[in-house]
Amino acid sequence: MKTLLNIFFLTLFLTCSVVFAHHYKGEIEASNEFIEHHKKWAKKYHGISDKKRFQKNIKELTNNQNASIKPKKIIIKGMESLNSLKSYKGKGEMGIVKGAPEHAFKGKEFWSVTVDFSKCGTDQGFSDCKQTQGSSRKEIRDKKKWTFVEGTEKWIHYAFKPAKNIVFKNKGRKYTIGQCHPGDKPRHVGIVWMLRIRQGNLYIAQYFKHFNKADRTNTGPIVETSNGTRYYISDEHSSSFNGGKEASHILLKKLEANEHNGTNDWTSVLIHQVQSMDHKKGLLEIFLDENYNNPAYVYKGEMGIETWNKCYIKIGLYSNGNVVAKDMATTENMNLWLDAMVIGNTKDEVLKKVAQDK
Repeated sequence: MKTLLNIFFLTLFLTCSVVFAHHYKGEIEASNEFIEHHKKWAKKYHGISDKKRFQKNIKELTNNQNASIKPKKIIIKGMESLNSLKSYKGKGEMGIVKGAPEHAFKGKEFWSVTVDFSKCGTDQGFSDCKQTQGSSRKEIRDKKKWTFVEGTEKWIHYAFKPAKNIVFKNKGRKYTIGQCHPGDKPRHVGIVWMLRIRQGNLYIAQYFKHFNKADRTNTGPIVETSNGTRYYISDEHSSSFNGGKEASHILLKKLEANEHNGTNDWTSVLIHQVQSMDHKKGLLEIFLDENYNNPAYVYKGEMGIETWNKCYIKIGLYSNGNVVAKDMATTENMNLWLDAMVIGNTKDEVLKKVAQDK
């Protein structure tokens, strides 16, 4: 018996050694041991304080020694911001980039958001670190409980540029750069919409997606659940990444990665949302790259299910699938630039403020 126990513990030790030896190829799921090991590794990998690191990164990415970050929680004109999961720490992980006007989308300054898997957070029993194959975020949300309720119509504009460690041909790694979240109580059942980078390209992910009531033959079975009626989407009408039959991931724009696993160009996004459970009124339109008259994506129909019919805006960078990275060093210094962020009630109001952005 003693011999068998010795063999068991020796095997366990060797297995753990092999696991950690391959840790930085991202070959295992997140666990307490994995997370702790990565945090210790990252501290040595960075070698300097976070404040110095964020400043150093922005100088290198802009190729401008005058560039600097003023730590500040993201501000969206027309919306009061709330720190999401206490992700803003005031060290430069969020902040305004000064001294590099040549890189701004509009005006002379822009925002920088840096996410590190080693800084993944927990709150009241919830762990980003273990969520969706290892997650980490730097986000703000609408301070109001809901940005959209039944009948709300708004226009949202922001420009983004993945600067470092975001654009990969890796199905498991996902980067959400804006979403309208319906809440998690009593449990998480999906998102109204998400703009996300996946497989190295920009997608719109939309849950609770309905087809027009006039053409319900295309929806597949209608199923009653404790969370309301869901109209399941057939495979024929959904190009999902294992998001379930209720979710769709539609390609909006192909991105070209540079040497930093980012892009050289900005992408501007204008979102028009009418939140309604009336299939004749509900609307989601997305316009890209200042083509404000021809939407790249249009959805008309119910914007939710009966028990999940409201949502609040979140913007920043939320990374998933970090433990499936081929090189765990790329789960650090994931850097996104943001600019010209405005939310308003009309298209003209929003675009006027975008044009005036400093």
